Parts: sequence; C-alpha cells; structure tokens
Amino acid sequence: MTNSILMPVGVSSLYASTFTYSSWSDKNKQTSSTQTELTTLFSRSIFPVHPLCAAIQSIGVCRRDLEKEKHIQLGRIILPSVILHGTFDFSLMVMTFLNMYNILSNGGDPAAEMDLEEEFSMDLFLEIMPSLLVALGVVIVGWIYFVVGSRLQKARLDALDIEEGAALISDASIV
Repeated sequence: MTNSILMPVGVSSLYASTFTYSSWSDKNKQTSSTQTELTTLFSRSIFPVHPLCAAIQSIGVCRRDLEKEKHIQLGRIILPSVILHGTFDFSLMVMTFLNMYNILSNGGDPAAEMDLEEEFSMDLFLEIMPSLLVALGVVIVGWIYFVVGSRLQKARLDALDIEEGAALISDASIV
C-alpha cells in the first residue's frame, strides 16, 4: 500500500524538479522560483483541471451515495476525471514535443529558445497559442461534461425528493 502511494509522489516530484531546473538558466536562479510560481498560479487559474476533476468525481460519489446506485464503484467514479486530466496533460506534452521538434528540425537550440531574457514577441505568442487553445478546449469539454452531468443529477435528486415526500405524506395519512 505504501509503495502505491509513494511511487507516484516520487515520480511526480522528480518530473517537477526536472522541469524546474532544466527550464530556467543559472543566471536567473533568484527570479526563476518566483517566476515559476507565478506562472504556475496563472496557468492553474486559467486551466482549473484539478477542481474540475474533483467536481466531476463528486457527481459519481453523489450518484452512488445519495441516489443509492450501488453498482457505481470507484473506477466508474474516477474514470471521467482520469480521461480529462490525461487528455489535458497529453495535449500539452504533444504540443511541447511538436514545438521542440520544430526548433530542432530548423537547426535551433531549445535551450536558447527558453531564455527568460527574451522579450515577448508576436512570434513567441504564435508559438504558444496552439498549446493554449488545445488546453482551453480540453477544459471547456470537461466543463460541459460537468454541467450536463450535474443538471441530470439535479433532476434525479429532485425526483427522489418528490418520491420521498409523497411516501412521507402517505405514511402520515395512514396514521
């Protein structure tokens, strides 16, 4: 049990530290952590994948516990969130790969392309825009899935409330 928890934590920590230390040059060590933190905060605000996955999972938990659908188990509860999060991560990684492939195929140096001293330009904006649009598209699809699922669940819960209210009224009239 401990290994199943520690292994993903270790792998994700290794991935995060590798990204942090390989992405920023040594001359920017002082500003790199602040800039990394602000960039992470900004991107997580624009692309709220984790809260969206939690909201989608809550639909499954409510369906199992409140609607008393016992056939819904853990796998069915987390599967939509796993697919959403995996698609989001995969799309970002594919876009990064394509960008790096483009840089390397044109004889460029990826390390030079990631220089923090570079001013923001329209070329840089056009390189980043496809990644942002794909990520935003995945988040929008996840949000639509959540809205539709929560509205269907609200209708089912309202019907359960009416059914339970009618049962209470009939029980009270018998007494």
